[in-house]
Amino acid sequence: MEPGIKQSIGQGFQAANRSWLGIVFFAGAWLLVALVAFLGLAVTNPPPAVFEERPPLVQPAPPPAATTPPAPPAAESPATPTDATLFDQLEAPESAETAADVQPVAADVAPQVPDAAAPAEPAVDASQAQAQQAITAWFGRAWPMLLIVVLLLVASSLWLSGGQVGYLAKQVVAGQAKVSEFWVTGTRAFVPLLALSALLMLAGAGLLGIFLVIAAVFAALQAVPEALRAILAVLVFIAALVGLIWLAVRFAFLVIAIVVDRAGPVASFTASLRVTRGRWWRVFWLGALMGLLSYAVWLTVALVEWLGGLAGGPIAVALSVVSNLAGMVASLYVSFAALAAYLRFYEDAKTAPPRSA
Repeated sequence: MEPGIKQSIGQGFQAANRSWLGIVFFAGAWLLVALVAFLGLAVTNPPPAVFEERPPLVQPAPPPAATTPPAPPAAESPATPTDATLFDQLEAPESAETAADVQPVAADVAPQVPDAAAPAEPAVDASQAQAQQAITAWFGRAWPMLLIVVLLLVASSLWLSGGQVGYLAKQVVAGQAKVSEFWVTGTRAFVPLLALSALLMLAGAGLLGIFLVIAAVFAALQAVPEALRAILAVLVFIAALVGLIWLAVRFAFLVIAIVVDRAGPVASFTASLRVTRGRWWRVFWLGALMGLLSYAVWLTVALVEWLGGLAGGPIAVALSVVSNLAGMVASLYVSFAALAAYLRFYEDAKTAPPRSA
């Protein structure tokens, strides 16, 4: 049967409607993991500075003080020939010499006014430095427990992801599933999913290396005009974005292939390529529609919170709590429906005739 978007989404929501017990188990398992991780973090006795918002280390320089411009010299009224006397004419050269002698002296004794526009020296906040030292000392003694917490989160994510796929696969294919499927499937697929994660990390490192090489090439193109470099940078960014989206769609079924067909990490790439061959746009629109639906859920939550903020008081608090709880439940429901839709698409594509790329 050739897979379609409409039937995949419809059967995905039908499977999610039968999976409320699995949704509760999935959410409860994540809450338990989060509680254990929080207790592990609390055992290390982190300093309060870890949870405080710290100001920047360098304080901004104070604005320059306003200076009063010097008063303009008083204008002297020119002497008219009728007012000048013989004695004034005889004393005029001497007065000029005296003024010439006084000017450099006045310049020498003029007070030196500091330049107000010069920036002040950056001030270092002592409390900021002490907080940084406390965090460094805490990390030095707590890193083993922090490593255990990180490993716990990674292992729980892989185990629950495998269990969720196995549970929903039973719902899609058989119409019913037991919660024990989380344990059975998650345990069986744990090692292959771990190996797949390692392969994806290596692939991500390779892509990052390619981006760094491209950035180094752009930095070396100093002779190229800036406008042309900007155009090239935009084109490279668009090409990279299109390439990443293409890869994400072609390899959207890696985890499903490992859990459902028990394929190896390398074989899962081949299985995903086979399912998406000739169906790239269908898979793309399937993911886009489910993503828009998930975004609509959180947009509704934000709208309810905004209305509560307009009301203010206890109404705002009540609406915030209710809307966030409802948003989390709706988000979990939509995520189960989306995964079930992908599973339905995958099962239909396996039985359909192969298509050319």
